[in-house]
Amino acid sequence: MDEGEKLPNLEEHLASMTLQGEEDLDFAGEFEELVKDVRWLALYRVHTQKPFSHAALFSALRNTWAAAQGVTFKVLGPNLFLAQLHCLGDWTWVLEGSPWLFRGAAIVMSEYDGFSNVLSYKLDKIPVWARIQGVPEGLMKKRELAEKVAKLQRR
Repeated sequence: MDEGEKLPNLEEHLASMTLQGEEDLDFAGEFEELVKDVRWLALYRVHTQKPFSHAALFSALRNTWAAAQGVTFKVLGPNLFLAQLHCLGDWTWVLEGSPWLFRGAAIVMSEYDGFSNVLSYKLDKIPVWARIQGVPEGLMKKRELAEKVAKLQRR
């Protein structure tokens, strides 16, 4: 290319392209495999400033969760991890069994769809069950009332 020649911009390049004939694209098989690859995922963070071994974390979680079908771990970033369980029962146990701890530090988890940007997940809340003594039984059955009572207790 000579110095005076200008590179085509993207629009010009796309305009020059033509399709030849009709193509019948069938991605059914690939889609099924993709769905298998992204099911039963959990995104999690260990809330600690102390350094720790990822291998030790993964080993501790394997032992704690005792997944019947096993679990695959992946490091996504600084203190950000992905776990893929290999059956629905194990995945449900892990997500509903929280809060989990590692060396006294909270592990905050969230269901993950496999496609969303992992950095958009805050992972800063842990759902816990708490019993407040002296609250009448009728108030405990309504979520809205229980939330109001909990807010009053935080003051």
